[in-house]
Amino acid sequence: MLQSFYTSAIVTSLLTPIPRTIRTVHDLMRSPLKVGLEDYSYNRAVFPSSADPLTAQLYRGKILPAWPEGGFFSVSDGVRRVRRGGFAFYSEDSSLYTPIQNTFSDDEKCSLSEVELNPAFVTAATLAKSSPYKEIFNRG
Repeated sequence: MLQSFYTSAIVTSLLTPIPRTIRTVHDLMRSPLKVGLEDYSYNRAVFPSSADPLTAQLYRGKILPAWPEGGFFSVSDGVRRVRRGGFAFYSEDSSLYTPIQNTFSDDEKCSLSEVELNPAFVTAATLAKSSPYKEIFNRG
């Protein structure tokens, strides 16, 4: 009976998923991770002068103290730093997936998580009532 309990405890501990402790930007700011940004013009324009309180707090409170030069990295350098550990990297999804596919093993990919900085919001297009584009926008 003791051996059965012992082996089931081992199997249970191996099957338990790793807890994800960083789920929001606030969790990221409280974590010991250093944060970097992809080096492209949009990030260089938006982050240093952002009016959004969350973006400004992330940049001024977490990125600038660690990287006085701004914390901007190429995608390949950012992915390498993430793989080494202790680093979070902000970039567009489309530019990250291929370097992650080529750099990380399958087990390492499973340990990664995404945090959404700017949640999507609903937008609308203004059209005249009898516009021929109305059906196109409805289908889109």
